[in-house]
Amino acid sequence: MDKAQGVAKAFKNATLQYSRLREFQMEIYGEHHALVLSVITRWGTQYRLVNGLLRSKEALKAYALRYHEAKDGVSAKFRKAIAPVTDYVFWGELEELAEILQPLDEAIKTSESQKGHLGHVLQRWQDLYRALDQTTTQFPILKELFKENGALKEQYFILT
Repeated sequence: MDKAQGVAKAFKNATLQYSRLREFQMEIYGEHHALVLSVITRWGTQYRLVNGLLRSKEALKAYALRYHEAKDGVSAKFRKAIAPVTDYVFWGELEELAEILQPLDEAIKTSESQKGHLGHVLQRWQDLYRALDQTTTQFPILKELFKENGALKEQYFILT
């Protein structure tokens, strides 16, 4: 998440570089894709950060290929911040994060919808709990949440 936030933040703070990236987006996708910063006080921005980078993956790689080593208007600090774009491990980790965060994002959106009411809360938590529990075989790090005194297990049993 820190690397993803660093990449998005670098572009958001460098107007010229962001406009160059947007040119690549237009060339590759025929449209612009926004990069979103994760903000701790805004639910769902972590998923939007990850998803925004994944949606711009090819454009980010093309940008890095063209400008990463260039000295013209690209600071060393900026180049360091976007270095993960050239790392295939970074993209694999982002895809895994997206898989983990996507059910959480859907639960957040559903809970904020106008059609929701208090009677839906328990069912939504149960659905989310099951969805995350199913991913523990693929993402062993999530097993910590499901331990007897893990954060998710604790919250789940408070609700049931």
